[in-house]
Amino acid sequence: MLDKSRQKTLTDRPIAQTIACIAIGTILFLIFMGPSVLVPTNIGWMQHADGEQHYLGWAFYRHEPWAFPPGKSVRFGLELGGSVVYADAIPLLAIPFKLLSPALPEPFQYYGIWILACFVLQAVFSWLLIGLFTANPAHRLLAATLLAAAPVMLWRLHPFIRHESLMAHFLIIWSLWLCLKPLGRRHLAGWCGLLAAATLIHAYLLAMVLALFLADTVDRKRSRELALSGIATSVGAGVIAVLLPAWLAGYFEIGGDATASAFGAYGIMGDGTFPQIPLSFLQSAWGDYGRWSYLLPEMPVHYSHHEGFVYLGAGALLCLLCTIVLAPTALIPDVAFLRRHLMAALAVAALTFFAIIKIGTLIAMQKAFAFIPAGDQLYEALFRYGSMFRANARFAWPLCYLIILFALVALTRTRRPALTAGLLASALALQVVDTSPGWRVIRDSVNTAPRTSFSTRLKDPFWEDAASRYAAIRRLPSKNTPARWRDIADLADRHRIGTNMAYLSRVNADGLASGRIETLEDLERNVSDRSTLYVIGEELPDAMREALMARGGYHGTVDGITVYAPDWDAR
Repeated sequence: MLDKSRQKTLTDRPIAQTIACIAIGTILFLIFMGPSVLVPTNIGWMQHADGEQHYLGWAFYRHEPWAFPPGKSVRFGLELGGSVVYADAIPLLAIPFKLLSPALPEPFQYYGIWILACFVLQAVFSWLLIGLFTANPAHRLLAATLLAAAPVMLWRLHPFIRHESLMAHFLIIWSLWLCLKPLGRRHLAGWCGLLAAATLIHAYLLAMVLALFLADTVDRKRSRELALSGIATSVGAGVIAVLLPAWLAGYFEIGGDATASAFGAYGIMGDGTFPQIPLSFLQSAWGDYGRWSYLLPEMPVHYSHHEGFVYLGAGALLCLLCTIVLAPTALIPDVAFLRRHLMAALAVAALTFFAIIKIGTLIAMQKAFAFIPAGDQLYEALFRYGSMFRANARFAWPLCYLIILFALVALTRTRRPALTAGLLASALALQVVDTSPGWRVIRDSVNTAPRTSFSTRLKDPFWEDAASRYAAIRRLPSKNTPARWRDIADLADRHRIGTNMAYLSRVNADGLASGRIETLEDLERNVSDRSTLYVIGEELPDAMREALMARGGYHGTVDGITVYAPDWDAR
């Protein structure tokens, strides 16, 4: 299935190829996003959904002293936090930019530059991947551009979502390229670089890349390209490529139980039954999230299923349709090719199965496990480790890209180059135009007047005065993502103080519980930190609330937030 003739042209004029890929990525970026996000002092566009968490996580990390490991960050979350990793602030960029922090403006965000880089790298690895199957430069250029414009990547920038780190779908395409390309001298180095990069970008992408790395290693052994010693070397190098960056970034700082809640609530679509799975790749309209196609009809979907967006795009669907009409035999799988990459195919299948797990699936699995020895313990272990990736629908992304790749490659097999080029150009135009209802929402949300600060609902002068007096702002009891967390965290960042009012992707559940107990015991003993401003949560027991309010200092509700300011009168 690989095009052997392309081997001679792969390195021809690499500068021209690099320029072409940079141009593709930049043009797509300007179409879908626009240039305003590149202004490093413009943070206003990030005040949507999870973008607030990502910027504030970086800002706190930037402004606190260096610690070890380098990714350690305490002020954002206090006892809840521990690392820039869990603010989804992209350690790959956060750590080096912190080194440059004294020379950077205030405020500063690197997320716009990152998004541009993602588009460019998506184009680069799409070009490399498509180049494994066709040597025709026009086909390669058009197909790579269409693959780089995949809606599943653009979806992460929706203003209701705003997952900048998860824009790095080039990691998936990079891993597919490494799986499918011939073994070379730098093959293992490529995998190690990919694994290290994925570790420093996002854990979900790391899990996908790691699965494909292990599968490719076994496939190379099956094809006798690697001996047993080669497998040991590959696996050992891969482990180091993951664990060392993970340690430096601070993955292990929270310790204990770092699982997430609601596992099974974010499966790919519907109730997870197999007849519905193919429909997920045609689902182009998502309720309040808006439509992503003028052509395809809307299907009902629940809000929580937004993680399962794997719409292929009308352009990719057109490629499949044209191939069916012009060269249906091109759709017949190459058995030898599939046999050669059997473990990679099984890895994608396993990832897809994980992606479709829903609450109903878990119940059925639990019943099935009851009939095998130690089934309850095995199910509990699977559930525990599966809960680390509660948004499991994301694991359908590799299959989504493989389907698009298959559609593009099948069309290039029609043996009518001019017609194929015209159809690919038409498919690309259709892809961009037909998805415009979706990406225009993204573009409009970021192309607003540049702002160097977040808007805030904290209008009372009390807040600025208090933030300048106290060393920390602490909520009682501790809670991840409490109401009004962003207003308080923004205030704390501007005054360079810590707060446990934060939004973190993972917290140490054991540490959170023990911290709550310790805080409540301190309150019972009439002990409180006089250098801390307290925000009183609704769930604080009435007796402790009354005891706290009986102490000296200021007690009251300011801008809808109940506070206790120790020694306020004395300050």
